Amino acid sequence: MNNNEIAIAVENLEYVYEPQGLRANKGISLTVRRGEFVGIVGHNGAGKTTLLKNLVGLLLPTGGRVAVDGLDTRQTTVAELATRIGFVMQNPDQQLFAATVEEEIAFGPRNLGLAEEEIAKRAQAAIELTGLGALRQEFPPALAKGDRAKVIIASVLAMQPDIFVFDEPTTGQDYKGCHQIMQIARQLHREGRTVLVVTHDMALIAEYTERTIVLCQ
Repeated sequence: MNNNEIAIAVENLEYVYEPQGLRANKGISLTVRRGEFVGIVGHNGAGKTTLLKNLVGLLLPTGGRVAVDGLDTRQTTVAELATRIGFVMQNPDQQLFAATVEEEIAFGPRNLGLAEEEIAKRAQAAIELTGLGALRQEFPPALAKGDRAKVIIASVLAMQPDIFVFDEPTTGQDYKGCHQIMQIARQLHREGRTVLVVTHDMALIAEYTERTIVLCQ
């Protein structure tokens, strides 16, 4: 396989939470090609979220290696990785802090030091894709859970990464909310982006993803 086709490469990943000595990931090796739509499943405690946090640089491997877009995560800042791989957490309330939806979405690009014209362009594109136009001046924490999740997706989208990682994005959502979020993920995939989704909902995995990775023990 051509290295240019590889979005994520994990080689014998091991992660141990200290000082407890809790081994959350052991011997994980996997490759995700560019443009894939991949589901990740496994029982509670299988290490799914730990794996995702290693992919985006929030955790660094205890052993083994993780490369994103050819960059070793141990040698790359979280800020640099954020322009290549976007992370949508399970609980949107952990990521919301701005006074309006529009400000929330613009924060990442503004933090990169981009020109205001480019920031506005990115924010508008993200708002349109996620259907948040009518809510752009609303206070994010006051929105319904499904809309809060969309704000986080739009915030990540505004950073324009090529890889999107969703950690159980449909948890607590009703049927409509689940499919709205997964349709956004599908649209990102159709635009050529690489998408990874962790979920316990096997029906969603079957309907939306192309390949499934199972974590066990």
